[in-house]
Amino acid sequence: MHVPISYVAVIVAAIASSTFGFMWYRLILPGRKVISPDTVTMGIISAPGLNKKGQYFGAFLGNIAMAYIIANLFTFVSAYFQSGDVVTGLLVGLWTWFGFAAPIIFGLMCWEVKLWKRWFFHSAYYFFTFIIMGVIISFWQ
Repeated sequence: MHVPISYVAVIVAAIASSTFGFMWYRLILPGRKVISPDTVTMGIISAPGLNKKGQYFGAFLGNIAMAYIIANLFTFVSAYFQSGDVVTGLLVGLWTWFGFAAPIIFGLMCWEVKLWKRWFFHSAYYFFTFIIMGVIISFWQ
């Protein structure tokens, strides 16, 4: 079954997500105390010898996968509701976050006994990422 999606929208959404992720974790995170001493710190993230290009490329591939799935979900939801507007994009982003990212991060926090403000910070990142992707895809589909 072929699902008609805009691959340009997928790439644009992945680029926007990567840009947002860079701003969220490199510009916002250093000013916040959301990382506990027993986890990765910005010093380790910034440690010399890490393959930054490989890390960013890997994250970008993950963003392409997420955008592709959101584009597919947007197509199905648009067909079901017979509406493919920005509100549909927002809803797809919201439900994707609520159904996948939020519970997964919540489960990690429960089992790893991490700080709850970390859950809010990382969960908020994915919330905004999925919303951004859903809106971008809604404009391009």
